[in-house]
Amino acid sequence: MRRSVYFLLSVVVCLGLGCTGDGSIIDAPGSGGTVSPVHLSKAAKQVVASGNQFSFTLLQETVKQNPGETVFLSPLSASMALAMACNGARTATEEEIRTMLGYGGLTQADLNESCKALYDVLTTLDPKVTLKIANAIWNDYTLAVLPSFIQVNQRYFNAEVDALNFKDPSALEVINSWCDLHTNGRIPKILDRLDPATVLAILNALYFKGTWTIEFDKTNTRDDVFNLAGGGAMGCKMMRVTEKFSYLQTDELAAVDLPYGDGHFSMTLMLPKQGMAIDEFVQRCTAAQWAIWKEQFTPREGTVEMPKLKVEYDVTLNDILKALGMPSAFDPGRADFSGISATDRLFISLVKQKTFLQIDEEGTEAAAVTAILFERTSTGAGSDRFYLRLDRPYVLMIRDHATDSILFIGKIMEPKN
Repeated sequence: MRRSVYFLLSVVVCLGLGCTGDGSIIDAPGSGGTVSPVHLSKAAKQVVASGNQFSFTLLQETVKQNPGETVFLSPLSASMALAMACNGARTATEEEIRTMLGYGGLTQADLNESCKALYDVLTTLDPKVTLKIANAIWNDYTLAVLPSFIQVNQRYFNAEVDALNFKDPSALEVINSWCDLHTNGRIPKILDRLDPATVLAILNALYFKGTWTIEFDKTNTRDDVFNLAGGGAMGCKMMRVTEKFSYLQTDELAAVDLPYGDGHFSMTLMLPKQGMAIDEFVQRCTAAQWAIWKEQFTPREGTVEMPKLKVEYDVTLNDILKALGMPSAFDPGRADFSGISATDRLFISLVKQKTFLQIDEEGTEAAAVTAILFERTSTGAGSDRFYLRLDRPYVLMIRDHATDSILFIGKIMEPKN
């Protein structure tokens, strides 16, 4: 669903920047406290760094291809589904997917092990925050799938696997019911129809629910206005909280970190300087720039005002992923997924994602589903107080501080509630 609110939610849960190569702990900037130790391999650290890079490049390319429109994405969900597909990709198709995701220097075994470690760490990191990750593979009963492809995705991605008759209307119901179940009803369906030519579906579902460590008092929420990028304003419900938070102010932006639960996860809000267009700011938001900014957060007393909002979105990622470097997977003449089936040539016909976000006084709820469908190939300073009022377009992130991974990243053009 496209809206005049312009938002991007990216979910890239990756492993590793929370520790050094020898396993020692690095403090996570902006968390406002200590986080639990996480010991991860060198390969896992690369998965984190690559995942964060993919977050920003996916954001920028989606913004470029959807100017002036709402964009709401989960890079983690997309990268997890693509990592499963990569287990069946070969030759140039495999190389393109791995290069686009930043995994070129890793073996497939390293990637699989890192994804498993990612799942184990982040789904159990904070008892006060819910983070669920689910994966599934359905194949048409006429497709002979290699047992090795199934086994590796069951072992490392906990994928549910089953055979369906994709020409039977009940197949669509099975897939959509799975989405509904694994997103707590927030994404009741991913597909409106199932093309009879479809023979394989790989799905990832992600569900996040976090309660603010310091909740917004509902009695402080007031009717207010939000200034739109193109001029004018719209009404909103503006929340308000005053407390000590990790804060950053530079010539380019003001930012604050709002923690969830025990502080292992947080939402980072980034407001560009007055006069800077939000799309210009998004293009400056790179993984390298974020690495600089996040080190500059310091605890400061201040007030945060932000609107309540609710966003739902769906997008087809085919052209975006082609532009980012994996065109052959979509080309019936060039795609090589011989690691999935030894008897049928396959290509990706659709990569679709649906996402959900709701922010209120108590916390944040977010969900995402990514579906990959395949067809056969035919012959500031110290104690100074701050005041940050988010009454114009801004960028936000939800991130974890044990591994230093970006869970969500978004651009808000207007609040919807």
